[in-house]
Amino acid sequence: MKIGKPEVIILSLGLLICTILGLIGLWAMLRPDIFIAREPQIPQKLRFPLNPGEERRATAYVVGGGATQFSSTAEGGSVNYRLKLDDGHSGSVLTETTLEVGQSGTLRPRHGTLYEWSWLNRSSRPASITLNLKGDFDLVRQTRKDAR
Repeated sequence: MKIGKPEVIILSLGLLICTILGLIGLWAMLRPDIFIAREPQIPQKLRFPLNPGEERRATAYVVGGGATQFSSTAEGGSVNYRLKLDDGHSGSVLTETTLEVGQSGTLRPRHGTLYEWSWLNRSSRPASITLNLKGDFDLVRQTRKDAR
């Protein structure tokens, strides 16, 4: 079978287009933030009571390559506080302490990561918990669990 000049031109153009699209795809995988238009996230403030023996958790997905500032305070009682991350491969506790004043920091994950804050009221008095988040995060969810 003989290939003519029009077929060679069409085949060459097809290969060139596939190569260009492959390079664009590789570039997009290496720099996905270029194609994602992020709107500035509205700061969120969670405030809730924590009765003696009660545990509460809040989770937020922090966007990879971004930064999220957080601060957590407890008023009225001594509260066990924990901040941990779950990046899909391994989970680890970043902070575990008794929260009597406050805890704050900035989260800067390389990849999208789920962070969980938890508070457990071990005192005999009710406490009031506040969590402030500002930056590149997507969702915040609260759960409640009573201690046994």
